[in-house]
Amino acid sequence: MIEVQKLFNNQRVISEVLKSLPPLRTPVVDEIFTTKKLHPLPQIGVEYIKDITESLPLVKRTANGVTIGSETDSVMYIEPHPIRVIERISAKEANDLKSLGKDYQTFVAQKLDRMRRAIRLTTEALCSQALRGQIQYPIMTENGTLDTYIVDFTNSGENTPVSYTAQTPWANVNNISQILDDLINVSEKLQERGYGYNLKIWAGKNAFRKVVELAANLGAKSKIDVRIESRSVNVAGFEIELMNKVVRLPDGTTQKVVKDNEVLIIDKDAPFTLYYLAIDNFDAGLKASNVFVKAYKEPSGTSVVVMAESKPLPVPVLNAIAWMSV
Repeated sequence: MIEVQKLFNNQRVISEVLKSLPPLRTPVVDEIFTTKKLHPLPQIGVEYIKDITESLPLVKRTANGVTIGSETDSVMYIEPHPIRVIERISAKEANDLKSLGKDYQTFVAQKLDRMRRAIRLTTEALCSQALRGQIQYPIMTENGTLDTYIVDFTNSGENTPVSYTAQTPWANVNNISQILDDLINVSEKLQERGYGYNLKIWAGKNAFRKVVELAANLGAKSKIDVRIESRSVNVAGFEIELMNKVVRLPDGTTQKVVKDNEVLIIDKDAPFTLYYLAIDNFDAGLKASNVFVKAYKEPSGTSVVVMAESKPLPVPVLNAIAWMSV
């Protein structure tokens, strides 16, 4: 007989099952925040962040932090709020697992897969918001109401991503060279900040459609090298990719990573970092982990609660980010 609670508290089994699951594809986490670090403490000093963002972030409202002086002063430490998801396994479900001889690894995999997806999608949303210089995410308070967790990396606007407005709205552009001029201008602005040499370019729906339209109608005599590929267009070495991903927030609202008439340009060589901080749980050894899983029996004895927890903090490199309004 396999005891469900012990099964989900067996970290070797959990590790093996998580490794066996197919990889999750989330573009901001996978392609931008490529540096992942485990941080041994539940808080992170702002100096770690200053080294990356070149400014001291502010934490506001329900976010935890230790401040110096007034509420508007920079915090010394940031304590990110955890992502915590649960699955309940009823005694009936456990009995069925036992009596029907089901594969326990498949059973565990189904439960873990749902929880890890929820955690990854939340992490993706936090990373997406960080690209604009501020995390502003709904969180549940102890009394069950929603509040807002805010981490402002711009420090009241002292250090912000490049903001650029196209010389001519792209909807009115009739020559792809005008788009090329905008891309060159933005790359130069990033170079003035020490970045701008290894670019990731994501275009919103309308912006990308216009680039494809101009590229498809380009005359054979054009001296600009343009290639249309799957979900991307290469214009004289600038690889423009469609980014129409939508993230869903806990309050029921949605946000686009890149809005329809925007273009996001990022230097991939910049040290965008996703920290995972220590989990506040003795069974986790008070150590950092991408995902920690544990199970406990409810007092009634009718179900076992499986909890998965993660404490991510994405730290963007603001000087390596440019937002174009096109």
